[in-house]
Amino acid sequence: MWSYRGFTPYHSCCSCGQNAQPAPMPWWMWYPAWPGPWHSHEHEHERPSSHVPEELTADSTTTTANAVAGGAEPVHLSLEYEADSGASSPSITVTITDSAGTAVWNLTGFPTGYHHKRDFARAEPGAQLKLQVTGTTAHLRWFELVF
Repeated sequence: MWSYRGFTPYHSCCSCGQNAQPAPMPWWMWYPAWPGPWHSHEHEHERPSSHVPEELTADSTTTTANAVAGGAEPVHLSLEYEADSGASSPSITVTITDSAGTAVWNLTGFPTGYHHKRDFARAEPGAQLKLQVTGTTAHLRWFELVF
């Protein structure tokens, strides 16, 4: 059997080597998470893939932006925003519409300066995303898993 001491073709009940018996063929220990090098099935986390960054941007000149969430799995949305100088009531609305319904996320009355909300919402592939702002510059960002 293989051990940290090296390869030995004998199996023992303890590390002292007493009662050594020939190891059964093949001399390969089975691990529950990995069945062996001859196993041809690739697990999902081993498949080659890439995460493609996507972004919606809205500001005082383009107050609404739309996109479709794609990829092979749900996406986690992050929002970066900053109120425009002199804006009296800045606001942000993110609308997520999919086959299960519509979710609306509103943010109003936030202080001046840069802010970041990480993983504040989740969207299924095929969901319609809409970003609307008033007196604010905002970036809605996510990564899509593509095989």
